[in-house]
Amino acid sequence: MKSTLLNLSLLTASGLLSAYDYEPCCACCETCCVPEPEPCIDCVCYTPQFYELQCDWGAFVSLDFLYWYARESNLAYALKVLDVTISTPGVAPEERIFAPKNYEHLDTKWDPGVRLGLGWNSECDGWDYYLTWTYFHNTKSDSVSVPNFGIDDDFFIPAPGEFALINPWLNGSLSRDTNVQTFTKIKAKWTLSFNSIDLELGRKYWLSPCFTLRPYAGLRGAWTSTNFRTKSTRTFDTISAGFVDQDFKDRFKNRYWGVGFFGGLQPNWYFCQNFIFFANLDAALIWGKAKMTKDESFIETEDTTLVINYKNDSRDSFYKMQAILDLAIGLRWEECWCCDRYRTALDLGWEHHIWFNHNTRTKTVDQFELTESTFTSRGFRNFEEVTDDTMFGGFVLRGRFDF
Repeated sequence: MKSTLLNLSLLTASGLLSAYDYEPCCACCETCCVPEPEPCIDCVCYTPQFYELQCDWGAFVSLDFLYWYARESNLAYALKVLDVTISTPGVAPEERIFAPKNYEHLDTKWDPGVRLGLGWNSECDGWDYYLTWTYFHNTKSDSVSVPNFGIDDDFFIPAPGEFALINPWLNGSLSRDTNVQTFTKIKAKWTLSFNSIDLELGRKYWLSPCFTLRPYAGLRGAWTSTNFRTKSTRTFDTISAGFVDQDFKDRFKNRYWGVGFFGGLQPNWYFCQNFIFFANLDAALIWGKAKMTKDESFIETEDTTLVINYKNDSRDSFYKMQAILDLAIGLRWEECWCCDRYRTALDLGWEHHIWFNHNTRTKTVDQFELTESTFTSRGFRNFEEVTDDTMFGGFVLRGRFDF
């Protein structure tokens, strides 16, 4: 049977034998039966496996060079506001508000990655096993600044027509003098480390002389680490204290590991014997543990003299189901050589990967300030968890060798 399937796949790949040339073997089969005595199993038409090599070991290796980007949704690190005056003719006093102008996000940055693969084509009905490891690391940073602002003793309030910066991730309890803290410069840095190990079981077979399909399923294990940092600064001059410097730092760290299942389809369209248009679509659900930490600090100096030094960290951990979607498309060139004992393939493609609601960060909201004769209390009344999607992908250059 194996030799018959091998010959049939070779004839189909070369275009000499089409799916409609097969002879039906029983009344319930109309097409696609293997031309051999009793080729059908329970009167179900058999699709020939894709296999072009002879006298090989059945093994293959692959090496991918990745040139990817990565980013998160809902990750603005600063908001630029403009002090706007609202006035009613004949009515005093004037009313001033912060008008949002620009939300600042980290720009896209590209970094290299790698994927290694090892596989084996079994003799069991054309099944194949494929083990891959993917590694990608991405780092990017950005900053935004505005001219110095404030008049008289209102150091945190810009004058009409002036810009100020707000950090949406700042702890509300750290507000000074007002219920909102404004800055002249905010820096941000974001880092992603990604690792994934996939074990696939699939079968590639001919559906027509120029089209193959490979459904597959398997196990996936993955672990990620994401760091998001902001640094907010403000320098202003007071009559009594001289120059006052304020420096706020926040660091969010998310870690996740999980194990689960995935499955997908890989269609291939053959323009000719050597050039193929390929695609990939798969989805995964993995169950694992997420850990979140936040480190925050606030330092204030007056004429280089330390006045305030505050540091704190908070932690959270929980288990969750992670949904993943993977997409790929590209062109492939492949060639068999040495009497069809070896095959080489070269791919140039594009991939998208989406991890839905992957990272979780906590914001404090509804700030308040309470002043008594002996103390001042600043804080927040509530908090909210912000979840966002993690997305990465880009160019993929793949080499594969079957032997």
